[in-house]
Amino acid sequence: MHRTSLKRLLIVPLLTVGVGWSSGPQTVALHDPVWAPNGRSIAYYSDEAGNFEVYVKDLATGVVHRLTNDPGYDGSPAWLPDGRLSFASNRDGDFEIFVIAADGTGLQQITRNTTDEIAHAWSPDGSRVAFETRRDGNDDVFEFRVDTREERRVTDDPSKDFRPSYSPGGGTIVFQSNRYGTMDLFTVPASGGPAALLLGLPGAQVTPAWSPDGLTIAFAGHREGKVSLYAMKRQTGEVTELTGASSSDDSFPQWSPRGDALVFLRVRNGAREIAVFSLDSRQVETVHSGASPARSP
Repeated sequence: MHRTSLKRLLIVPLLTVGVGWSSGPQTVALHDPVWAPNGRSIAYYSDEAGNFEVYVKDLATGVVHRLTNDPGYDGSPAWLPDGRLSFASNRDGDFEIFVIAADGTGLQQITRNTTDEIAHAWSPDGSRVAFETRRDGNDDVFEFRVDTREERRVTDDPSKDFRPSYSPGGGTIVFQSNRYGTMDLFTVPASGGPAALLLGLPGAQVTPAWSPDGLTIAFAGHREGKVSLYAMKRQTGEVTELTGASSSDDSFPQWSPRGDALVFLRVRNGAREIAVFSLDSRQVETVHSGASPARSP
């Protein structure tokens, strides 16, 4: 296992949000919850079986299915529009992107490089995948076209560019970068070009996610030692704090398929939970705490 790769996958995204490893009672590490396209389940990755693997939880039944089972490190899951899952794994050395069916069959390796491809997102039509990778000493966003296997650089900057997310039309990518000092949000054409600063607010803004209707970008904001979820109206730039009343640290938001809720990672009293924030009721519901037994594939 590559130590540098593991550190980048696990530690860097957490520290940029301000949510790191806790010395409290935490026993299970949960990461990167993402909603399935049908809205019925949530994928995440965790060490609840002793090794970092990808899991899928059925929201109606509460049943947890372990999707991967490999001595390597499997993480950063993302759903394809057709209901398959992709994830980053170093099972063959460096981190590459793999795709697997929701029932654990049909494993397929997508990228094949000598560098690490980690956090990634799919274009709305599933033809392209944007990912963060380190090339020539830089952490940049690249895009890979599945049918032609063509790869192109989307960002090119000495700073750290992480966490790409496509607009619903697929023509624009929002990502986080520290190119002006602290982590903030930027947009860039998916075909490449100049990046534009999206927010420029005090503190750090990270882990952006574009809403299904394209009108809102959710993100985690670090303010005065606390991490909360925020939403920015794309047309007006208006920013609303969503979970600021809580004493927890909330990060890694991802939209439901209907755009009426966000699934996210909550750290409370040293323990990690997967929670859902309803934009209608403004209430938060915990949907997974890591205590549920997971069924192996």
